[in-house]
Amino acid sequence: MATNSPGGRSKPAPAPLSPDIRWQRGPLTLQLAGAARLRLGAGMIAAEGAEMRRFLKATGNQLTWKELAVAGPDDLSWFAVISLESTRGAPRGSKREEWTEDSVEADGRKVRIRTVAVPAGWGLLSFEVVSEQADAEAAKLEADDLLDGLEIPESGRSPFWLLPPALAVVAFAAYCVYWMILRRQRRL
Repeated sequence: MATNSPGGRSKPAPAPLSPDIRWQRGPLTLQLAGAARLRLGAGMIAAEGAEMRRFLKATGNQLTWKELAVAGPDDLSWFAVISLESTRGAPRGSKREEWTEDSVEADGRKVRIRTVAVPAGWGLLSFEVVSEQADAEAAKLEADDLLDGLEIPESGRSPFWLLPPALAVVAFAAYCVYWMILRRQRRL
């Protein structure tokens, strides 16, 4: 079953490990859109790309196409949906922020969604940790261990492809003006 959050995104409740998902097993390192790396230890699993999308659909998640990976413990007692969010128009500091939402599924299960937003490049890495409310404290501790494995290298803090659209428009306009000046000089 899924729950809807204020952002309109459907949130899954923990689901059993599906045999048709090809999970990557830790220890391993995930590359997160060139903005960061996430080290997963033994006992952790992750899915990216088509496998991640298959898992999110199977658990009732509505895809936003910002999702990069899903990670959690082998038993999926909780899992984190990792996304890259734009910061366009939103004030942003240099430290992580977090908040939680509690909801009740249609079948009566109580679910907690803990969102942790971490600045990375020109965006925010969003970790949405989904767990049963009864197991939320244990999930928080384990998810904090997962977040400790996050590495944001200085060179990856502002990759060119994550430029805000306004800056990309200014860069294109500057290129056009430069081209027109060169063309005019060649005629003279």
